[in-house]
Amino acid sequence: ATCIVDPLELFKLNAAKQELNIFITMIKLYQMELHYFKFSSGTLKCFASLVIVKQPFPKTVKQATKFQTLNDEAIVVRLIKAPRTEIQTLERVKATGVPDEYQDKKYSI
Repeated sequence: ATCIVDPLELFKLNAAKQELNIFITMIKLYQMELHYFKFSSGTLKCFASLVIVKQPFPKTVKQATKFQTLNDEAIVVRLIKAPRTEIQTLERVKATGVPDEYQDKKYSI
């Protein structure tokens, strides 16, 4: 059976999925921190993670054309942390992504 879903409903579903991923990551950080405080007595560790909050809808890129992203199509990330992790944010950060095939294989892990 084929099911056709309205684009608006797909958008809402994708937004809910991204929000759920943020909550799952937060719970994992909380669990790691609790486990650390219960079973470790070493130096304090940092329990934090970057999560994608907003990303542009995928689109095809034609060969031999320059790929450009507009500011409204930027990927937005959020730094989330466990409750006892101290992080000092200094300012907003701009980054540029580099596709894997352009990275030097000699230095990749």
